[in-house]
Amino acid sequence: MTAVDTALTEATAKLREMKLPHEGLRDIAATNIQPETRVVVTHSIGLYDRRKQLIEAWIDATKELLNDGYSDAKLPEIPEVPLEAFRDIQEQTSSVASASALFRQEPAPATTLNLSSGATQPKAE
Repeated sequence: MTAVDTALTEATAKLREMKLPHEGLRDIAATNIQPETRVVVTHSIGLYDRRKQLIEAWIDATKELLNDGYSDAKLPEIPEVPLEAFRDIQEQTSSVASASALFRQEPAPATTLNLSSGATQPKAE
């Protein structure tokens, strides 16, 4: 099992784990609770809704990546392009390279400093 498969399994388990408390919060919200309590319960439901949506979206996106061949670790191949498009890309590459040549790198700061002194000299009077 790959790390991605493990993560998918864990995310699915987390959704199952969240189900009962989420339903319980909704049940509490349907009762005759005080307005202050309703604010807290409604906020908590919102937190569960958001987390559930994020996990479901992550699971869907991950499955889509896997179906697209993600596990092969190969980048998608770019199809052959018409000659005019290829020349356009080459021109753009040339102009970017030309423009980048205009910039000069600042010299790197000194990383070492070697000091030496000669023999001591008597003080002139």
